[in-house]
Amino acid sequence: PILVHHLAVLGIAFRAERAVLARAMPRVAGIGLALAVLSGLLLWSARAHEYALHPVFQTKMAILLLALLNIGFVRRFAPKSGAADSAVVRTGAVVSGVAWLGVLVAGRLIGYR
Repeated sequence: PILVHHLAVLGIAFRAERAVLARAMPRVAGIGLALAVLSGLLLWSARAHEYALHPVFQTKMAILLLALLNIGFVRRFAPKSGAADSAVVRTGAVVSGVAWLGVLVAGRLIGYR
C-alpha cells in the first residue's frame, strides 16, 4: 500500500485516487508497520544475539531508522494542506520508497551468511 501512495504522490500512477489514498494511508501504513514490527520481533527473538551481531541486520536497522525519521520529517514539514506537489512530500516519498525497499532487501539478505 505504501508504494501505491508514493507512486500517486510522485504523479506516476493513480492520479485520480490521490485524495482517497492520502486519507487512508496513515491508518493503513500504521497497521502495516505495527504488523511488520511484531513479526520482526518474533523472528528476531529466535536468534537475537546472532542477529544483533550480523552486519546486514545492523544495516537493516539503520535503514529502518532512516525510514521512520523520514516519516517524522514529512509529518513535521509537509504543508498542512496535504499538497502532494510539495517538494517535502515528493522528496519524502522518494526517500521512503528507497528506504523501505532497502529494509526489504536487507531482510532477505540476512538469511545468506
